[in-house]
Amino acid sequence: MRLSFLFLLFFSGSVFAGNLQLPKEITVVSINGQPYQDAFFASDTSIPLTQGQQLLVLEYKDIFENYEDDDHTKITSEPYVVIFTAGEQDELILKLPKIADEEQARNFANKFNVTLLDGANREHPAFIQDLMKYKAGLMTNHPLLKPRVTDPVKPAPGQDENALIQLKYWWQLAGEKQKRQFMHYLLLEEQKDSVADGEEAR
Repeated sequence: MRLSFLFLLFFSGSVFAGNLQLPKEITVVSINGQPYQDAFFASDTSIPLTQGQQLLVLEYKDIFENYEDDDHTKITSEPYVVIFTAGEQDELILKLPKIADEEQARNFANKFNVTLLDGANREHPAFIQDLMKYKAGLMTNHPLLKPRVTDPVKPAPGQDENALIQLKYWWQLAGEKQKRQFMHYLLLEEQKDSVADGEEAR
């Protein structure tokens, strides 16, 4: 873990304020809009945190052995967003409920009812939501997307094309995988805008 900490510190140039302990069943997809896999430490059980708001995208992955037929079952959750604020020298722990069998794992994968605790074992405030629902909420509240169109309307050739109508038209035609990829793209773009706004404010 020492190596990963030095690697991230050297390449990011960020000053880390605290630390987050994760169960081995939790995989980090991204931190504040940056894909965590790029650092080759996606399965770390401890990650450094910068001070301020954190937006993590996490997945639950676990394997259950079936000894009767010498097989195993892999259970993976959808990506979930976990948003919280890290203070200076915060030592936080992400805790899972007790999962003893495959059924409990499936239930947890559908709910992702994790708890964020501080160093004194007190609950630390955190917002947790399915990534698709989180992105859908952002899209609904976006100024360009507030007007709602019930049926997809394809712009007629030769007429001025309305960007909003086009977005809704292609969204309703897209498959679930494409929608998920687009939502992830929006999440990354929003984080880039947040970083840019923060730099301009300094």
